[in-house]
Amino acid sequence: MGKKRAEIDLVDVKGQTALYVAVVNGHLECAKILLEAGADPNGSRHHRSTPVYHAARVGRADILRELIRGVALPPSLFPLGSFPPWGKVGSTERSGQAGAMG
Repeated sequence: MGKKRAEIDLVDVKGQTALYVAVVNGHLECAKILLEAGADPNGSRHHRSTPVYHAARVGRADILRELIRGVALPPSLFPLGSFPPWGKVGSTERSGQAGAMG
């Protein structure tokens, strides 16, 4: 894990990452910016909840879509150094996958 990614996924005293807080508060644009900067959509285990789980639980399909585009899969599925395998959120390399959610 690179230093930049580690910094964006720092947790507060409650165990929440910035991305988790953005999702909980319904801030789609903030979530997009954080994902673009490399935030982990599976990060933060606040009350056993992740950003992906919370977005799904409260019915925020718009945020969930962005989290899934942000590689909401366990990093263990990918060889070391290849996560995410298709690049940053919004890259043209992934455009064929966007239709899966909407």
